[in-house]
Amino acid sequence: MEFISERKFKYPDKNQEKIVASRVSGFKDPSFTLLATQLQSFSFYSDFFVLFDKYYLNPISPGSQSRYSYLLEDTFLTETFDTLFVITFKPLQGKNFDGLKGTLYINSTDYAIQNVIAEAYTQNETFSIKIQQRYERINNSKWFPTQLNTQISFKKPF
Repeated sequence: MEFISERKFKYPDKNQEKIVASRVSGFKDPSFTLLATQLQSFSFYSDFFVLFDKYYLNPISPGSQSRYSYLLEDTFLTETFDTLFVITFKPLQGKNFDGLKGTLYINSTDYAIQNVIAEAYTQNETFSIKIQQRYERINNSKWFPTQLNTQISFKKPF
């Protein structure tokens, strides 16, 4: 499934999405296309991140540092000479909560998320969902999601 959509966002949490174009292969029922836009939260900046109607504690929310383990994996310079910090995260051992695991790419300009890849730490027996969100700085001001990717992997045949 591929989509091109126009999304309008109004601070703090209002958004509207219009599908401009879509392409589906492998599904006989095109109603599956409606599912893709409802699989993940629009922004990774909320206290909880929603994957397939389940709420996960966001590793960047206030207070999450006592529940997550973080590891600085790499740093490098971008084309604009900003520093990009690559940080992996996962729930701390012995903590019991709905958590995520993944990688954050933090840009030194505003220390904002430039890219995030995440999935549920505890996997579903039937399928898994992995998301990616890319952000760009708009008009040298706010960082805004420019690409949302969702990958669904089915573990058992239908």
